[in-house]
Amino acid sequence: MSPLALLKIAALSGALLTLVACQDDRARADEHYQSALALIAEGDTVRADLEFRNVFQADGTHLEARETYAAMLRETGDLDHSYSQYLRLVEQDPENIAGRIALAEMALGLQNWEEVRWHGQRAMELAPDAPETAIIAVNLDYIDAIEAEDDVARRAAADAARAQLEADPDNSLIQRLIVDSLVRDRDFDAALVAIDSALATDPGANARALYNSRLQILGALEDAEAIEAQLREMMALFPEDPELPAVLLRFYVARDDIEGARTLLTDLAETTESADTREEAQVALVRLQLEHEGLDAAMAELDRIIAVDADAAGPFHALRAGLRFDAGDRDGAIAEIEALLDGDLSGSERGRYQTALARMLLEDGNLVGAQRLVDTVLEADPNQTDALKMRAAWLIEGDDTDRAIQNLRTVLDDDPEDTVALTLMAQAYARSGNRELAREFLSLAMQASGGAPQETLRYANVLFEEERYLLAEEALIAALRLTPNQPDILTALGRVYLQLSDWRRAEDVERMLRALNTEATLATADRLRAAVLVGRGQVTQAMEMLETAAADNRSDVSAQAAVVQGRLTTGDPEGALAYAESLVADAPDNLGFRLLLATVHVARGQMAEAEAEFRAVTEADPQIQPAWLGLISAQNAQDRRDEARATLDAALAVHPDAPDLLWAQAGYLEQAGDIDGAVALYEQLYEIAPNSPIVANNLASLISTYREDAESLNRAYAIARRLRGTEVAPFADTYGWIAYRRGEYEEALGYLELAAEGLPENPLVQYHLGMTYLALERPDAALEQLQRALDLAGPDDTRAQFAAAREEIAALQALQAQEPETEAAPEQ
Repeated sequence: MSPLALLKIAALSGALLTLVACQDDRARADEHYQSALALIAEGDTVRADLEFRNVFQADGTHLEARETYAAMLRETGDLDHSYSQYLRLVEQDPENIAGRIALAEMALGLQNWEEVRWHGQRAMELAPDAPETAIIAVNLDYIDAIEAEDDVARRAAADAARAQLEADPDNSLIQRLIVDSLVRDRDFDAALVAIDSALATDPGANARALYNSRLQILGALEDAEAIEAQLREMMALFPEDPELPAVLLRFYVARDDIEGARTLLTDLAETTESADTREEAQVALVRLQLEHEGLDAAMAELDRIIAVDADAAGPFHALRAGLRFDAGDRDGAIAEIEALLDGDLSGSERGRYQTALARMLLEDGNLVGAQRLVDTVLEADPNQTDALKMRAAWLIEGDDTDRAIQNLRTVLDDDPEDTVALTLMAQAYARSGNRELAREFLSLAMQASGGAPQETLRYANVLFEEERYLLAEEALIAALRLTPNQPDILTALGRVYLQLSDWRRAEDVERMLRALNTEATLATADRLRAAVLVGRGQVTQAMEMLETAAADNRSDVSAQAAVVQGRLTTGDPEGALAYAESLVADAPDNLGFRLLLATVHVARGQMAEAEAEFRAVTEADPQIQPAWLGLISAQNAQDRRDEARATLDAALAVHPDAPDLLWAQAGYLEQAGDIDGAVALYEQLYEIAPNSPIVANNLASLISTYREDAESLNRAYAIARRLRGTEVAPFADTYGWIAYRRGEYEEALGYLELAAEGLPENPLVQYHLGMTYLALERPDAALEQLQRALDLAGPDDTRAQFAAAREEIAALQALQAQEPETEAAPEQ
C-alpha cells in the first residue's frame, strides 16, 4: 500500500474517531441536562447547578441547556451570573428571542440604558408582536423622553404603560415606570398608592426599587420620622445590603443627631452576625468619634476595640496607623504598619497591610515604592480589591484604560456596588472617550452610595456640563432629601436653577444656604441672590446688594471683586475703575486690591497701567502667581515679547513648577519652533494634571503634528481618545488629525470639518481638512481647502505641512490640466 493511501486511511480514521467522540460528548451533555431538569423539578437548584456545569464541560454549545440554566439563575436571584449566561447564549445564538428579552429586562432593572437599547431593539426586531417586547418598547420610549427632558413624551409613555398594566398587573417593569413618572410629576399620594399596590402583587425582586421610591417620596415630603422608620424597615427587610446602614447614618449626621448615629453603629457592631458588617460599623464609629470629638477620642475607641478582640484587631491596627498618618505623624504611622508586617499574618491580612502601607508611601511622594508594594500584593493575590483599585488608578493616569477596566471588572465581580471602583470605571471610560458609559458608571456609583454627596456631585457635574439640567436637579434633590442642608449639594442645585432661569427655586436654595449661617454659605447665598436679581433684570438692586455686602466686609477682597465684576458686567467700566481706585487709595498695602485694579485696567484695554500694577504686586510679594501671569500678558499685549519672555524666566525662578507658568513657557517654545522642548513641558504638565482636557489636547496635538513614528502616533491616540464626541474646535482638530493619520478618514472628516468651521483663520487646521478630502478622493474640495491653508499661512511660513500642501496642489492642478485631453481621447 502506498504512503499516500496510508495517509488517507489514517486521516479517515482520525475523522471517524473525532465524530464518535463528539457524539459521545453530546450524549453525556444530554444526560447531564436531563438530570438537571429533574433536579429543578425537585427544587434542588444547588445540585442542578453542578449538572449544568457538567453539560457545558461536555458540550459548551448546548443552547437549550444554556437558556434553561440562565433562567434558573435568574429565578433564584443570581442575576449577575444569569446575565453572563444569557450573554453567552446570544453570542452563540444571536437570534435567540428569550435571551434578548431577558437581557433587556435585566438591563432595565440595572438601569443600564445602553444594554437595554442594544438587546431591546434586537428583541423587538425578532419578536415585534410579543407582549414582552411591547413592555421593553414603552420603557425605551420612557427613557428617551427623560433623556430628552420631554415631559409630554414621558407622560405619553406612562399612559401607554398604564394600559399595559391592565393586561399584566404584576409586571414589575411597568410598575416601576408608572411610579417613577408619578414621582417626577410630584403626585406623591398617587405614587404611594401605586407603590403599595405593586408591593402587594410582587414583593420579590422588585421590592427594593419600590422601597427606594417610597423613601424618595418621604424625603420630598420632608417627613423625617417616616424616613427613619422606612430606613429601619428596609434594614430589616434587606439585611445583606451594606448601603442602608450608611444611608441611615448620613441621615442622623445631617440632622445633627450624633447620639442617634452612635447608637446605630453600636447596635450594628454588637448585634450583626456578619463580621464584615461589624467591622464596617466599628470603623464608622471611630470616624464619627474623630469628626465630632477629635483624634484622642477616636484613638481611645480604637484601643477599646483592639483590647476586646485582639485576634480580630488587624484592620483596626491599620486604621490607627492611618489616623496617625493623617494627623501628621507619618514616620510613626509607617513604622507601625511595617511592624505589623513583621508579624505572623495570613495572606489576606498581609495584603491589607501592604496596601495600606502603599497608600501611605503614595501620599508621602514615594510612587515607586507604592507601586512595588501593590505589585507584590497582586502577585500573591490577583483579586485583592484595594490593590486592584490602586493599580487601576495608575493605569488610567497612564492612559492604559483597557487594562484599568479589566482590573476594575475583577473588583466589581466581587462587589458590584463598590463606589470607588464604579467611579474609577467612569474615569476610565471618560479617558477613553466613551462619555455615555462614563456617565452611566457615575450614575451607578451614586446609586450604590445611597445618594452620598460626593458621588452625587460627580454625577450631577457631568449632567451639568452636558446641559442636562433637569436630570442634574433630580439627582441633587434626591441626595438632599437624605442629607439635608449639605452646602455643596445646595450650591450645585443653585447653579442648576440659574441655568433653568427658575428664580423662585433659586431663591429657595438661597434661603437654605443662609439658614446654615456660615461664612462660606452666606457668601454663596449673596452670589446666588445677585445672580437671581440680574436674571430678573433687576440690575440696580443686584448692585445695591453687592455693594451693601462689600461695605460690611471692606477688607474682604472677594466681596469687593464681586462689586467690580458687577459694574463691568453691567456696562459701567468707569464706575468699576473708580471703585477699584478707591479701594487701593484706602488700603495701599492690600495687594489683593491692587490686583483687582490691574484687572480693571485690562478690561478697559489700559495695558500700560495694568502692567504697572501687576509689577508692583510682584515686587511686593513674588509668591503671588497671578500677578506674574498678568504682567506677562500685559507685556505681550503691548507687543513686547522679549520682555515678556524675560518676565516669564523671572517668574519660573520663583515658581519652577507652577502649571500656568509652564504652560506659558511651552507656548513660547512652540512659537520659537522648539517642538521637542514644548512637548517635554506638556509632558510635565500632563503628569501634574492628567485629567485636564486642554493639556491632553495640546500634548496630543504637538505629538501628532510634528512626530511621524508609529509609537508617537499611538501615544497621541491614547492621550486624545477622551476627545471623541467633542464639539470644541481645537479638540476636534486634534482628534480628527490623529484619526486621519491612523487611516480612519471617514472618522476624521466630521471632526476636521467642525474644526475648520470653528477655526477659520488657522492655516494648519485648514490643511488637515484638505488632506482628509484628498485621502477621500475628493480632489476639488482638497484643492480649494489646501489653497485656503496656503493663503492663510502666507509665503513666509516654512513649516513642512505647507511645503507638502504646495506639492499636493501642484499635483492636483496637473491632474486637472490632463482631464480634458483624457476625455477627448478615443476609446481603445
